[in-house]
Amino acid sequence: MKPAVFHPEALAELQEQAVFYEERSAGLGERFAVQVEAAVSLAVSMPGIGSPYRHGTRRVLPKDFPHSVVYREMADSLVILAVAPFKRKPAYWRHRK
Repeated sequence: MKPAVFHPEALAELQEQAVFYEERSAGLGERFAVQVEAAVSLAVSMPGIGSPYRHGTRRVLPKDFPHSVVYREMADSLVILAVAPFKRKPAYWRHRK
């Protein structure tokens, strides 16, 4: 299995969204982070499972949250390019290639 490597901006998005959810309800931020990690683990174990997405990427969806985990499979890793909220402009992360 190839390791998952978060782009720095994707990691920042994960952290920001976890804080956002935690401020809404105690424990919700942790639940969000756990669901994102589960989605990443699924992609790592089966890289082709994600739906083909934009700019040669794939995406998996964390359970119960309106976000996409956008990734690209590289020779030696799975690069997580974005933890993208559905409400945000599509492909705002494309410069992260």
